[in-house]
Amino acid sequence: SSTSINFTQYTMPVKCAVNGFGRIGRLVFRYAWDDPELELVHVNDLCSCESASYLVKYDSVHGTWDKDVKQEDDSKGFTVD
Repeated sequence: SSTSINFTQYTMPVKCAVNGFGRIGRLVFRYAWDDPELELVHVNDLCSCESASYLVKYDSVHGTWDKDVKQEDDSKGFTVD
């Protein structure tokens, strides 16, 4: 007797980081945020977190993102709800 296992029910999200938070990096971030198969763990860029949090929320071409983006109190990151 053989037993089949459905591995799709056991898959964990792939951890990923965004290296560069320009226009393309921000769009990749927005897309990845809504993908249950991806887990964003880090964003790497030279701009301030204040700028990054504002720019991911408000895009002149793609419009305002429907998520709540807040800068952390220590200015070392931002959160998305």
